[in-house]
Amino acid sequence: MTTGNRSVGRPTSAPLGRLLLSELLLTVPRPRTAVTLGVVALVPLLVATGLASLGGESSFVLSALLVSTSEFAAFSLAVPVVLVAADAFAAERAHRTLDALTIAPVGLGRMLVLKATGIVAVAALTAATTTVIALVAGLVALDLGPFTFGATLGRALVIALWTTGQLVGLGMLLLPLSALSRRPATVAATGLAVAMASAMAVFLPGRLTPLLPAGSWSRAVTGLSRVPIDWSVMGWTTLRAVVYAVVGAGVTVWLLSRRDA
Repeated sequence: MTTGNRSVGRPTSAPLGRLLLSELLLTVPRPRTAVTLGVVALVPLLVATGLASLGGESSFVLSALLVSTSEFAAFSLAVPVVLVAADAFAAERAHRTLDALTIAPVGLGRMLVLKATGIVAVAALTAATTTVIALVAGLVALDLGPFTFGATLGRALVIALWTTGQLVGLGMLLLPLSALSRRPATVAATGLAVAMASAMAVFLPGRLTPLLPAGSWSRAVTGLSRVPIDWSVMGWTTLRAVVYAVVGAGVTVWLLSRRDA
């Protein structure tokens, strides 16, 4: 319909807020997400129990969180995010709905934002689950050690935010593969293999460790147990995650924008 020189028509795209809510409701409440988060919660619980039984100078609350977010726990931490990233585009391709979604009313740019939002949400839930369980189990089974309660909570919050960023970087790095594949299982297997390789980073030459998504996690979180805090490793691992996220997003957009994508 036209009014004078002005054209009035129907909206050509769905509201972003509604799309985000729909994506979160599709991604977060899934039984698979709950199960994987339950597995994630077991790690800090077992770590706190183990530290309590061993005793020694490292048996304090914050130490349980440090171990639970090191590269040794990378595999369990990565599982929820890897599964979401695997489903992001590969599942849409498998159901032959991706082409329609990238045209209208969603569009390519919004599609990327939606899938990235799902990854961020699950990454934040994974980090929050690990942090809360580690703190609760640690407070029950361990002492505060060299830190006050406030200092422990402050450092735990930093670790939770940092862990979220690391997991988002890994998830975004898998998006291009998800955009190419029609089989989510292939993407998931690749992501879990990368996480497993990262868990072995401590046995690799020092020059290779910084290239892995979970390389040097132990050094990064251990810096928060020092007085004063050593931010160096946490800083460059955060930068690495940002680079992974940007590269993953850029390559994904390029792949989806190709005619033969």
